[in-house]
Amino acid sequence: MVSSAVQAASQWTGNRKITEIYPHASGFIYQLDGAQINDPSCNENRLYIPITAANYDAIVSSLITAFTSKYSVNSNYDDSTASSCQAVVNRVRVTP
Repeated sequence: MVSSAVQAASQWTGNRKITEIYPHASGFIYQLDGAQINDPSCNENRLYIPITAANYDAIVSSLITAFTSKYSVNSNYDDSTASSCQAVVNRVRVTP
């Protein structure tokens, strides 16, 4: 059984389109359309995948494919990081 503390630390964004991608040396940043999920003082829905994340290559490849194909993504992020302007993502779902 999963504890409620673990369940509370994980949120899904819902299906959204990627509006921008930014690969860099320490990870991969992307932005989503739609309602704000980060701290209201942030000016965008920015999500981050550290290069050390499990399945980094597969997740980033999926996101790049979604972006270039204009597919929707549903991103699962640690909600304790949403107060920063880069919520940390641990998995994604891509749908046409």
